[in-house]
Amino acid sequence: MEDGAWDLEAFKEKVPEKIVKQIVSIPPPHPLIGPDKIFWPRTANGDFSIKNAYHMLKKATWNEKDSRWKTVWKYQGPHRVRFFLWLTCKQRLLTNQERVRKGIGQNMSCLIFQYDTEDILHVLRDCSTTKDVWKYFVLKSCQELFFSNNILDWVNANLDSSSWTLRNGVP
Repeated sequence: MEDGAWDLEAFKEKVPEKIVKQIVSIPPPHPLIGPDKIFWPRTANGDFSIKNAYHMLKKATWNEKDSRWKTVWKYQGPHRVRFFLWLTCKQRLLTNQERVRKGIGQNMSCLIFQYDTEDILHVLRDCSTTKDVWKYFVLKSCQELFFSNNILDWVNANLDSSSWTLRNGVP
């Protein structure tokens, strides 16, 4: 409208009334404060950044303070192995499932053994070939737990040398 007020009738045609009420409840900016501007509440200065938005979105799926992540990064091996472990825990190794998720593949199954889904646990632990190798090293009394953990707990348990009793001279 010409006087700077909201045209509520136009809003009501296109926006639910609940939202119109929320908009109307917001006081207009005071002229002494300066012009109205967009403010990003996730930063101290109010400026939006892709980095900050990314961290906000990832916060729900990854907690860097989780001690299980510290175990991965404190692993006393080559950096490339720590990075591989991190990619594994984040489920970002390029398995068939990940290829389909990224849109660069059409079939998420294991093409060798016809397993329904070739995910990280299938490749590293549950595929019949890798499972046979693990069964050779992990004592039978520990195998049920060994083969039942989720990926993050499984990697952490394997990095903790006291988690499994291994046989055949493997520490």
